[in-house]
Order: sequence, then C-alpha cells, then structure tokens
Amino acid sequence: RDYKTPLQIQYGPSQTLLAALEVSSTGDLYLPADDSYLTLARERDLLAGASPVYPLAKMQAVVAVAKGNPKHIARLDDLLQGDVRLAQASVEAAAIGKLTRDVLAASGQWEKLHARTTVYKTTVNEVANDVKVGAVDAGIVFDAVLHDYDTLEAVALPELELVTAHVAAAVLKSSGQPRQAMHFARYLAARDKGLTKYREFGFHPVD
Repeated sequence: RDYKTPLQIQYGPSQTLLAALEVSSTGDLYLPADDSYLTLARERDLLAGASPVYPLAKMQAVVAVAKGNPKHIARLDDLLQGDVRLAQASVEAAAIGKLTRDVLAASGQWEKLHARTTVYKTTVNEVANDVKVGAVDAGIVFDAVLHDYDTLEAVALPELELVTAHVAAAVLKSSGQPRQAMHFARYLAARDKGLTKYREFGFHPVD
C-alpha cells in the first residue's frame, strides 16, 4: 500500500515451501518460521548470492490450552498423562515440529512425548484449531499463533524454553525483481514499519 507494490503470498509450512521452491524455482522472497530453513535454502543454492538474511522476530514454543487450563498443565510430564490428548505440528513439514523434536531429543525426552502425541497436524495453526474446538486438550504452538485465539491461553513449559524460532527473510535466486524484493525485506525489518506489525500480532521483534 505504501509503495503501490502488489504482493502475491503463498502460505504453508516452512519445509513444504522450501520443497516447492526447489521444484518450481519461482519466487522473490522466502520467509520461513525459523532461519534454519534459510540455512538449508542457501545450502541448496536457492538464495540470491549476495542476499543478506533480514532478521525480523522471535517466537517461543508454548502449550496451548483452553482458558483456565482445565488439565492443569505445568510441566512436560503433565502432557504424558493418560487422559491428556496432545496435538503437535508435523516434524517433517513445520518449523515448530522440527525444533521441538531437536530440543527434546537432545534432552532425552522426545520419544516419550512422541509416543503420547494423539495427532500430528500439517501446520501450527491446525494444532491451535484442534485445541479450540476441543478435539485435543493441549497443543504445542508458537506463542504468536495464540494472538488470534481469545478462548485459549499459553502455558510456558521449562522443557520448551529452548524451542525458539528466529523469523527472518531472504531474497531468492529465482527472483526476477531482486531490488524490489530487497526493498520489501528491508521494509519488513524496519523498526517503524514491519516490526511494528510483528509486535502488534504477538511476535517478539528483533532489537
């Protein structure tokens, strides 16, 4: 709107978008939920050679529960109880699934949680929706996701403290308009432009 620049946005899980970029070789910017996917994109020669990474914000993994926390979730062990139905986002497709697995595998806690997970969803938003409609009792999501769910609340687990996503963008090698793409990335990363919106919608903008 500010620069009369039309945008076409394709939404999807970080890994799914990365795979699509490899196949289609089209697009101007890649904005995954965690910058580890930008590292993968660079290793696969998908980013513009001189393109910097534009850090934008952080997200913290939390457990989404109904308001009032009826199952009294406070620690990871509470999710392992037999009467707690748990949803997670796909380890293969979504950033939060991959990050949660990596952190909990390092602490030796992943297999127990995996075994107690009722359902895996394609996206983190689908996890939140399952909690909202009561299909599950709890779901591991990013805190920013809950901005749009007034019937849910976040529970911060000590075991998930290291599950943090670093949101960032980069210009793609396939871009036919790299200058405009870089301009938009800078706009996103500007303290008085894009970052104000990230803060408004529950993210933790970079300093």
